[in-house]
Amino acid sequence: MNRFLVCFLFVISILLACNSQADKHVDELESTEVQPLRIVSLAGALTETVYSLGKADQLVGIDITSTYPDSITASLPKLGHISSINSEGVLSMRPDIVFVLKKGLRQELVQQLKAAGVTVKVIDQEFSINGTKQLIDTIAETLQAKAAADSLKAKIDADLAKVEALSSAKRALFIYARGAGNMSVGGKGTAVAQLIQLAGGVNVANDFEAYKPLTAEAMVKADPEMILFFQSALQSMGGPKALNQIPAIAQTKAGANESFVGMDGLFMAGFGPRVGEAALALNQQFKTVGNE
Repeated sequence: MNRFLVCFLFVISILLACNSQADKHVDELESTEVQPLRIVSLAGALTETVYSLGKADQLVGIDITSTYPDSITASLPKLGHISSINSEGVLSMRPDIVFVLKKGLRQELVQQLKAAGVTVKVIDQEFSINGTKQLIDTIAETLQAKAAADSLKAKIDADLAKVEALSSAKRALFIYARGAGNMSVGGKGTAVAQLIQLAGGVNVANDFEAYKPLTAEAMVKADPEMILFFQSALQSMGGPKALNQIPAIAQTKAGANESFVGMDGLFMAGFGPRVGEAALALNQQFKTVGNE
């Protein structure tokens, strides 16, 4: 056989072999492509953050406080409240990662999930702007969404920049109500107390931590100009007219002016990505008090 023909065929065989190896390598890469994480989120603020980072399509299960946005959360399996969620329910979602807040968390749940090979990210939430930004960064780092996180944090700053200075800090009080006979007021350190401050107000129940039962004497003494409720509670109690049937409330400036404000619970107290919007919305409400 002609020596040149032999060389030509040899070169062709090498090229074909290389192409075959290249095709095999591409097939291997495609077969080992990283699959999206399956995420379970067990707090409203965390679910909202995952959604706002553009990762809602990876959510496979949520808790009952995850109510925003309804277009996403309404269709996802609800696993209950963190106080009663069991590992079997979470594991049935086949999650790769579970996001959960430290507050109210049972360590038994964490241990059981980790023992099953699930990554658990426990976040110690702080009710502050910095705390919210840290929460966003923690989730974004896990989900490789830094650019989206930076945009969220910039939006918070932009909303807070729109909060207007008031001529005087408005005296406000948040009442957590489960019916007219079961009401508590939010003291310092609570999420709503922090939001009141961000919005240009002052929380009149500032001499105790967390929550304590509402008493007539304390309400009259505090004399708030505005009383805040979760919207669902305000509606269930019958609205402003019904609230003024409660003597202690009727004797306050807020009662005299029917200055009662209801806001969505997660929006008001979640301290998630919409915290700047919430502060701005409450600031606008404060501007209506005393013809600000």
